[in-house]
Amino acid sequence: MNKTILIPAGDVQNSLAIRVGRLTFNALGNQSLARYFDLLRFQFRRIRREFTEPELQAILDGCNGTNWDPIPVGVQSVSTEVAEAVEFNGLAEKWKIDGAKLVSKLNALDGLGCLAVIEFTEFAWNTCERLDFCRPYAILGELADGSR
Repeated sequence: MNKTILIPAGDVQNSLAIRVGRLTFNALGNQSLARYFDLLRFQFRRIRREFTEPELQAILDGCNGTNWDPIPVGVQSVSTEVAEAVEFNGLAEKWKIDGAKLVSKLNALDGLGCLAVIEFTEFAWNTCERLDFCRPYAILGELADGSR
């Protein structure tokens, strides 16, 4: 694997700078990213266990085009995006799911779980030309394994 030098901006740079100690700035950045992706991989596996494929397809459909930034607001709006799509766009009927149950499952996620849903939807839509949206478990598997 190629090594990359990180040049974070603003708040990320400040957050890393106050933690620099025995590690270099770059090593600390890499360690933080490795931890972040380890946590996400755990969440991707959890989401795969707790959501059906039609529910995940509904999430992808309901979140199409959503701008999740700033991320603290985005994390809080995951279930709202899907709830609105269920109510106004017939998402439950389209995917033959229980819309209220899906929204309830999303409401039960903690912040990291919601962030994993955001990462899942962004990854799926940003790479949609090569992904099969009929197989969201495969998309989650790719994210959880960290391979292409």
